[in-house]
Amino acid sequence: MYQKRVILHTDIGGDIDDFWALVMLLRQSAWLKLEMILTDTWNAVARAAVCEKILAGTGFEQTVLIGAGIQDDDREITHGEWIRGYDMSRYPGRFRKDGVVAMIELIEASPEPVTLISIGPATSLAEALRIAPGIAGKVHFVGMFGSINRRYDGGTGAEFEFNVKQDIPACRKIFTTPWLSFVNTPLDTCAAVVLEGEFFRRIAESDDPLLRKLMECNACFLKYQAGGKDVPAPRRTTLLCDTVAIHLASSRRFLHMEILKLRVTDQGLTVRDDISGTPVDTALSWTDLEGFKRFLTDTLTARNSDSRTQERE
Repeated sequence: MYQKRVILHTDIGGDIDDFWALVMLLRQSAWLKLEMILTDTWNAVARAAVCEKILAGTGFEQTVLIGAGIQDDDREITHGEWIRGYDMSRYPGRFRKDGVVAMIELIEASPEPVTLISIGPATSLAEALRIAPGIAGKVHFVGMFGSINRRYDGGTGAEFEFNVKQDIPACRKIFTTPWLSFVNTPLDTCAAVVLEGEFFRRIAESDDPLLRKLMECNACFLKYQAGGKDVPAPRRTTLLCDTVAIHLASSRRFLHMEILKLRVTDQGLTVRDDISGTPVDTALSWTDLEGFKRFLTDTLTARNSDSRTQERE
């Protein structure tokens, strides 16, 4: 089976959906070969430590390079408690503090195009493009950016989306770069993904070591949101926006796609602009949202996903 070479760009250690997205990506190693994780936004080194702790003991620590992006500051991340006392020097895998340079080197050395999945503010990606603009010609870009017709709460209308608003100039750079291809899930589709009921129970009650780590991180995030107070065991997930970007790296199944000409405004809104916008293959609505939730649950709970047969489109 053909494996796409993948780089994951993430602000993991912020909202919890990055954790769910990473586990989903690891479970699809039969067709998505994760080669690097580039962490970004504020304390990129702490976010890299989170990735190390997740990968440790999974076997992926031997094959996946972890790189820290631009280190803006050392502020506490939402999962600071989970990595407290963790010693990065004892990680058995590869870590590069100069993650932007490491990503450029990986892309330039690749004999084939690389799929870059971005599920966080694009600060370090914009820096990579400044240093080596030619890498765009070797990259299929998949992102989770913006809001066109739907808000976080499901209401109608555009809204400021975090990955765009956090670094507007960097996101505008992403939207004006000539990638080999550009696929994106805005809030219109990804903000509808929540697992509850049997889907959530299958994950929460699993004894799978990777899912136990996921549930630990989920609990840590909820406690952080509650101001450090213990919270009851959840019965559902929060929004799992980033999982849709992982899915789009290999499939359009369950989704209605449209080529839209999009532009990021100075204020940070993602708008249609048929004159100066960039054509983006956009996941604008669902054809089978329940089907995707089932697929996501099956993917997360499959210990040996390489042997699992799943139709790809």
